[in-house]
Amino acid sequence: MERLVGKIVFFFAVLFMIALIGLFAYYSYHFQNTKAKNAANLLYPHPAPQIAFSGKILFISYFHRHQKLDSINPNTKKITPVIKKKNLGFYLTVSPSGRKAAYEIVKHNSSQLYLLNLITGNSTQLTNSGNNLMPSFSPHGKRILYIREKQGAFRLPEVINLKSGKITPLVKPKHWYSNPRFLPDGRVLCTAYLNGRDQIIILNPKTDQELPITNNRFNNTSASLSLNGEKIVFVSNRAGNPEIYTMNLDGTHVHRLTFTTGVNYQDPSWSPDDKDIIFSANLKGKHFYLYIMNTNGKILKQLTSGDSDAFSPQWYLP
Repeated sequence: MERLVGKIVFFFAVLFMIALIGLFAYYSYHFQNTKAKNAANLLYPHPAPQIAFSGKILFISYFHRHQKLDSINPNTKKITPVIKKKNLGFYLTVSPSGRKAAYEIVKHNSSQLYLLNLITGNSTQLTNSGNNLMPSFSPHGKRILYIREKQGAFRLPEVINLKSGKITPLVKPKHWYSNPRFLPDGRVLCTAYLNGRDQIIILNPKTDQELPITNNRFNNTSASLSLNGEKIVFVSNRAGNPEIYTMNLDGTHVHRLTFTTGVNYQDPSWSPDDKDIIFSANLKGKHFYLYIMNTNGKILKQLTSGDSDAFSPQWYLP
């Protein structure tokens, strides 16, 4: 009897040991597998969610001397042809409503402005003589501000009323002006050639006075105003080569965004929410592509590629 009891106790002891070994093996495997998963998550983190951009971007596309106006979706990078025109100029602008655009056509050493209906695709010629460059819309989209070159001596800002067609000089000729942009209060942000350098200034059409925003021995160009009217993005060679900067409208708090050499930056402008900046640059060689960066200078996306060059991007809400 005692021998039978001993065998039963031994049997259950063996079963208990087997259960303990199995339990230990299970938890050991589970623990090691969890560590492996955690390590994998640290080494290969999940990709950050992609930024969703609003609106579309209209730009000028150059490919082997063939020019087009194209529209690109900043999320999908899908390009939609808008119009194909010979002798397109380098500047364009989109109305605040996103329904119209103005662009240049250069023929026989003369540059004329055209108004494009982005809904119907129809174009209307706005100017007929001289050289007319660098158009931009007024805040309400009823007028276009542009530069008229007169006999090669001056480049003057003029305004055309889109309803009446009447053209009015903005100020008396003082300098060689370029890249004019209306401010919300009716003044004009532009570049003036002063003492051998391009400087950013504000013109007051009512008083015919000029307020310098930059005043240094460097070139400061391509100023674009944020939608809220508080910030300017511009290109300056104050670091020895062209770079993109931002500053307040009064010229304070200058912030450098790009740090490169041998790169040509062009046409920076703001996104509709003022959070990002679109620009054209030859960062990867001879071709100019479109890029989006945030206000800290981090490039968020390259939009165009290939053998085409892209210029004058205008971000808008259709």
